[in-house]
Order: sequence, then structure tokens, then C-alpha cells
Amino acid sequence: MLLIHQIPPTPAYLRVKICRHLTCIGAVTIKNSVYALPHDDETQEDLQWVLREIVKGGGDASIVEARFVEGLSDERVIGLFQSAREADYRELAEQVRAASASFPRRGAITDARRPELAKQLARLRQRAGELAAIDFFGAPGREVVEGLLSGMEARVRTVEGSEPAKASLDRSEYRGRTWVTRTGIKVDRMASAWLIRKFVRLTITTALLLIAAPAASRAAPTKQALDTAQLEQLTGAKGQLDEKEGVFKVSVPRTDLQLTAAGVKIPPSMGLTSWAAFQGTPGHAMVMGDLVLAQDQVNPVMSVALDSGLDVTALHNHFFWESPRIMFMHIGGMGDQKALAAAIGKVFAKMRETAGGKGETPSAQIDPGQSSLDASKIDAALGVKGKVDQGVYKVEIGRTTRMEGAQVGTKMGVNTWAAFAGSNDQAVVDGDFAMLESELQPVLKALRGARIDVVAIHQHMTGEQPRIMFLHYWGVGAVQDLARGLRAALDRTATRVGAR
Repeated sequence: MLLIHQIPPTPAYLRVKICRHLTCIGAVTIKNSVYALPHDDETQEDLQWVLREIVKGGGDASIVEARFVEGLSDERVIGLFQSAREADYRELAEQVRAASASFPRRGAITDARRPELAKQLARLRQRAGELAAIDFFGAPGREVVEGLLSGMEARVRTVEGSEPAKASLDRSEYRGRTWVTRTGIKVDRMASAWLIRKFVRLTITTALLLIAAPAASRAAPTKQALDTAQLEQLTGAKGQLDEKEGVFKVSVPRTDLQLTAAGVKIPPSMGLTSWAAFQGTPGHAMVMGDLVLAQDQVNPVMSVALDSGLDVTALHNHFFWESPRIMFMHIGGMGDQKALAAAIGKVFAKMRETAGGKGETPSAQIDPGQSSLDASKIDAALGVKGKVDQGVYKVEIGRTTRMEGAQVGTKMGVNTWAAFAGSNDQAVVDGDFAMLESELQPVLKALRGARIDVVAIHQHMTGEQPRIMFLHYWGVGAVQDLARGLRAALDRTATRVGAR
């Protein structure tokens, strides 16, 4: 099951609340704002609760059943779940070791201390149970935790001289009964029904009916029907409806580009067509697209897309040896279909406006070997000191993630860096920006707001947790303006740098 969401920037607590709950139910990040869980009745119920909370908070969300995820094998998806749980088990194992080390030696315990130790053990055992419940694919580390907890329990028995007290429950006494609750149930009542179903083993049908009954009068959200005529009118492009998938796709062939690649003439049918595909989802619509752009069109079109409420999700090349140089920009969005279509229309209009060499191409006559810029202006803006090498002043700011159970950071390439050259009045900066998926759109908006060009958006790794996105940039202008623009982008992330 996939949860695809778009959470508004305010209220700020909503994003934190949703992220915490997704972590608690064992969901992993697959792509930008896309979370996955194995499909069963319980995980579907969990995701539906999250969806309702997002929508109630003013956001958009959809739940879909996916047979596969493009670009990810089944083994890789399973690896994401295992890696997340392995890290959880490792953290819990350290907590158990620390707690065990604090236990008194045999004979040194007092009656006053026993309840405290029993409570500590119960808390750790509870956490182990929570992890086991979301360990869908048997992650490494569970056996280690169980062994440590068993050893700790054995020490408690030795200290207390008896088995720890356990609550007894004859489940047969609770089966076959009718369980009722009030209308307008909230999370406490929902949790009670889950516990009844899990531990008393009521039939799933009965438990779900009791939960769902008070809400039966509320209509389930229906897919938003696509108004294809309106989509064509607002986008300014002709489209086709795929009735099987319920997708309406508008296309803009780039017949104006006389493109060749390695001597081969490339017509629009060989991948030289911009497109946007619309799909109705419960309560709103979704759009995804791919734009074929000359280099000088990329950033003007990107600014329009961002300003119109669309996400820019990738920027890269599809060809080698082509002339002229062509880039492909992937976009997406969720919301009202009329607003999405209007946004796509503005993007297509900007493409027409900037075609034929009418876009933006920065230029500067700079020799790094003759640089005279004042590095202290960069330090003051970024809050980080750099180093000079062959006339280039370079600053590096690290991030961390985990791959295959190991932490990787700055020296393994998980970093943001900026290289400055030129003078105080006319400088150039190029670099690489590392950020979480959730930080990509704010960083793009900050860079474009500072008139710094984005030249690539992609990933450098696969299977890391959390997932790290990278973008490459290029800017020309006064050195202080460039540094301040980068700092504005850094401030949109969780990266910690010094005060300005």
C-alpha cells in the first residue's frame, strides 16, 4: 500500500504529527511524499487514519495498491523495511545494555528498588513488542534484542527470587461477546478495538464492523471526475483519455527543435514531446509530467512551475551527443484539477515564450586564478568557513544518512558544497546541494528566488534511509548576493550552520 500526500506548510505541527505516526506504524519513504506499507487489513486501516488526519489538516492524500514501484525491485523495497527496523533494534539493544548495566548485583537489591527495575524491564519489553509488530520482513537484530531482554529477565528473577508477575487472561471468557462503543470515536476507542481484535482474536469482520458502524453515514470520498474539455482549454494542449487507467494526457511535441543525436535526426516520437497526465483521485486530482526544454528554457520554466504550485521532481538529460543540448524536467502536483490544469497551462505558455533562444543564459568573464573576492563575506552569510584552492573558495556542509546499516556522511559524498570565484562585484558559484526529499521544493524556491540556476536534480545513492536528493546549481552575480541566496536555501533544511 502506498500513501501519497501533500501536507500544507501550516499548521507546522501537522507534518511532525503525520511523520511520527507513519514511523510508528512502520511505513518507509519510497519517493518524495510517498510512504509504503505491506498490504493487509491492519496496515490499510492505519493508512486510512493518516489520510483522514492529513485531509482534516487541509492537505491532500491518496492510498493506492501498488504491485511494483518503478525503479525499485521487490528486494530493494524489502531492504528499506529491514534497514529501518535494523536501526530500531540496534538502538533498543543499546538501551537494554545500558539498563542491564544499571542493575544491582545479586543480594544488593532493596525492596524499594524492585518496582523501579520491573517497570524499566516492562518498558523495554513493550518497545520490543512494538518493533516486532512492524518488523514485516524479519530484520536482523531482533534475535539480539530478545537475547538481551531474556538475560535481563533472568537477572530480575535471580534478584527477586521468583518469576516476574504476569497478568493472566482467559481469552475464552471474552469471545463471542458484543463489543460496543459510542459514536464519534477517536484514537483511544479505535486503539481499544485493535487490542480486542489482536489479543482476544475476535473475527476481523466483527471488529471492523463495530469500528466502522458509527461512521457509516459519512460518504466515502469518491474519485474526482476529469473534465477533459476543461483540461484541454486550460492547458492549451490536445489530449487523449486512457479509459482503462482513467488518465487524460495532454502533449506538446517539440517540433520547433531541430535535434540530432550522434548524427541521428530525432523526431518528437523518439522522446521529444512534453506531456502532462491527469488522474482523478479521492477528493482531488493528480498531475505528473515531463517537459522537453532547451538549456536556456529550464530555469524560467522551473520558476513558473514552482510559482504556480507544482513540484519539480527531477532535472536531467535523456540523450548523449545531441545538438542542441536538451534537458528534461519532471513535474507533479495534487489538488483541484482546474488549478492544476491552469498551472500546466502557464508552464506550456512559458515554454512557447522562451523557445527559439529567448530564454536565459548567464555569462561572466571570470578566471579563478585571478580571483579577488572577499571570503569573509561568504563566511558571514553562510556561517561556515571554507578553504582556498587555486583561486577557488570552497565551502562544504555535511549531512548524514544510513546505507546497509552503516552511517555515511560528508566524506562519503553526502554533503552540500559551494565553490566561489571572481570578485566581490562579479562572482560565479557552482555546487551540489544535498537535502531530504521533503526539503527539495523549499530549496528550489529559495535558489530560484535568489536567481541561482538549477542545472540538475537527481539522486546519488539507492537504498539509503532517509533518502537524500541532490541538485546542482550555477549562479553569477555579486558574491554577497550569491552567498545569501545559498544561505536562504540552507535555512529551508535541517542543516545546522552558524548564525549570520
